[in-house]
Amino acid sequence: MIRSATPLLALTLLGCNGWGGAQAGATLPADLETRRRLQVWSDGRSQVLHAIRLGNDTLSGVPYWQAPECDSCRVLIPSARVDSVRVRTFSRRKTVILVGAVGLFYWLLVTHIPAPT
Repeated sequence: MIRSATPLLALTLLGCNGWGGAQAGATLPADLETRRRLQVWSDGRSQVLHAIRLGNDTLSGVPYWQAPECDSCRVLIPSARVDSVRVRTFSRRKTVILVGAVGLFYWLLVTHIPAPT
């Protein structure tokens, strides 16, 4: 039973990620990590990109499921059409609470539910 609950732990840890506050495109730091995911909103749609490059009048990036080196995959968005940009963040507080709750669940499972015979 514990083995079948292990994927649950992995899935719940995904809940510890989120998108940081929206920022105007001009305020993004120029030294973004290549693999850093950004959610770019333009014309009411969002795209998750990495390998971001800021030009004078464009923001470009590669869709996160593509290799950062894929220049033919690069998406160009005029800066004037960028509504907002959000950065992928990791919440330590959510992680601690979630791991504690899952740990409590495991403890209750092991100590209070008899093993099948």
